[in-house]
Amino acid sequence: MFWFYLFLLFVVLGGLSFLAQYRIEKREEARGVEEKNKSFGWGAFGVILGFFACVWFAVPVIYTMYEVSNQKYDIQSLRMYDANAAIYKQKADNLTQQFAHYLAEVYPEHERDVFKSISPDKVSLYLAKYPDLRASATVTTLVDQIEKLNDDYYSQQLQREVTLREIRYRQQNPWIFSSFVPEYKEK
Repeated sequence: MFWFYLFLLFVVLGGLSFLAQYRIEKREEARGVEEKNKSFGWGAFGVILGFFACVWFAVPVIYTMYEVSNQKYDIQSLRMYDANAAIYKQKADNLTQQFAHYLAEVYPEHERDVFKSISPDKVSLYLAKYPDLRASATVTTLVDQIEKLNDDYYSQQLQREVTLREIRYRQQNPWIFSSFVPEYKEK
């Protein structure tokens, strides 16, 4: 909005300069002055102000177009982060199901119900509770994969939050025409 007010100020001052030059010429014409004043006049000042008005209008328009492009890119990035997080979560859940299935086969019947309610973020707790599982290469590989997928899931969430911060800032940035920046409605 600041840019708009500055542009408006230059336009008004430029218009007033042209008006002053016009009135000076009319007075000289009414007095019958033959030779025009060749010095730097109000008209030239109006031209300079008009040039600055164009610059002050062009700069924020270009910057706004740049930010609109960034906003659209970030909105698409958010969709990608959400999709990646869902995929990582699904993979971790599937591997956790394999882990639970393996544990249910290895351990007695009364502990199978415990293993059916296992979640990806608690897999490493089962390794601590059942130390003999660490000897199995299958189990350690599964646990490593689950932990890596959980890390990837959380890193996607962190990237999503950084991108959301950028989107929120662009919608409030006083240096751009924020009415042109597409809004993102958070879920």
